[in-house]
Amino acid sequence: MLITATKQDEKAITPPDNSLYGYPEAEVALDQLGDYLGSVQDDTVQVRVSLGNGTKVAIHLNRAVKADHLVVMFHGMRRVPKEKSLAMFFRHQWTGVYNAPILCISDPTTDGPSATQGPRSGLCIGSPSDPLAPQLNKIIDAVCQHLQIALDHCVLYGASAGAGSAILVGAQRTSGGGVVGVCPLLLLDKVKGQSVGAAAEAVGLTEAEVRTLLTERPELISPMHAMQASIQSGSPTRFFIAQCKEDNLWLSRNFRHLWQFFELPLGEGGGVDRTGKLSVATYSSVTGHGAEPGVLSRALWRAAMAHVLPKATSLV
Repeated sequence: MLITATKQDEKAITPPDNSLYGYPEAEVALDQLGDYLGSVQDDTVQVRVSLGNGTKVAIHLNRAVKADHLVVMFHGMRRVPKEKSLAMFFRHQWTGVYNAPILCISDPTTDGPSATQGPRSGLCIGSPSDPLAPQLNKIIDAVCQHLQIALDHCVLYGASAGAGSAILVGAQRTSGGGVVGVCPLLLLDKVKGQSVGAAAEAVGLTEAEVRTLLTERPELISPMHAMQASIQSGSPTRFFIAQCKEDNLWLSRNFRHLWQFFELPLGEGGGVDRTGKLSVATYSSVTGHGAEPGVLSRALWRAAMAHVLPKATSLV
């Protein structure tokens, strides 16, 4: 499937929103998150959620729009100044596309001070002994319950490394829902230069930890294997993957591995796999890697929602 914009999409689109940066002062325990959200009157809430193991997850909730589904956004690779903590909340076309409550999650492994200023993307992995995805799903569930949204009516979105985070977290959602990944990082051992060491540094693990996980528990660290494990388990979660044709060559090759892992229609255009749980699409844009350009956001989101959550209402 090739995603293209209509003339109506081109006229209606608004300028993209910039990502928000900051570190919320308010802090609440995970088991008290719902009560805290209910006590705040503003449409937007920023808070740090303490997981009880020393990890604190910064979240931003925009609940100005009412809908029967929740959109959860994950940020991609980022840089953090030395000796400074800075949460990141990814905002992409909020006002012109989603028309639903938006929950942004900042990966705690990239928030804190860094010894270097190199790119960092934790992929929401956490650590081998204490994976982060189950805890993030508890946060998502608490927000759904606060908003009175069914747990299977949330859609996780990310682009680039953020798509990898959305896949890894979404693949562990037993209640269902959907995952939308744009230009995703799919295989951690197929990164640029085939450098597992570089990948390990970016996600906050040692090279030995990455190699061990890729061998013993690849579904915890490799988005491709996580999707495969979710689909093979019979989970109701559905996945929509969109790839820019003009993406970096090494990531385009990464994308092509989908045909090795899943029974997809022949041809680079994609389609739906044999189980009906995975839909693959492409689009063309000079922007290349990263989030889709604003002119295509509405068309991409319509195609994605038609697959992952076809009964959702309040769609643009």
